[in-house]
Amino acid sequence: MPLLLLLALAFQEEIRIHSGPYKPAPPTLAVQAYSVELSATVKDRRNHPVPNLKITDFELLDNNKPQTIAFFSEQKSSPSTDAQPQPHSIVLIFDDTHTENLTLQKSRNAAKKFLSEGIRPGDRLALVTTSGAPQVDFTADPAPLLAARGLSDCPVLTPYQAYAVETVSTSNSSARK
Repeated sequence: MPLLLLLALAFQEEIRIHSGPYKPAPPTLAVQAYSVELSATVKDRRNHPVPNLKITDFELLDNNKPQTIAFFSEQKSSPSTDAQPQPHSIVLIFDDTHTENLTLQKSRNAAKKFLSEGIRPGDRLALVTTSGAPQVDFTADPAPLLAARGLSDCPVLTPYQAYAVETVSTSNSSARK
């Protein structure tokens, strides 16, 4: 019987345990666009708008591959008044869990500039963060977006970063006593 036990132990699979710093898998952000809006103003040599264009007058390429134009319409403006552009729905997405703080700060500054200078009346905006920090649902008012934690100057910490900061500050205060 002891020989049988030794044989069983000899053929067991080897188990190895590795340790090291925790590296979470990077998040995957996938977006599938079913339609993309493109606007074009076509003018002749005298800088006058070209009227009565049809879908066959255009060719759409994506990476040099022809794409099907699914919807086409001509928007005309009267000579006395210019047509107002259609409002847009815009989502600002911040990967605040995996982006370096300096890069994230540059993105925040660009978003703040866009919110103060780039939106048009009627545009609706939303703010989404990968950390799940308080997010802002679609609104026409940029103030809640500017005040949101995702655009504030205070960096968002991962749970591990918060734990490390707390551990270091606690050990430093204990060492001073």
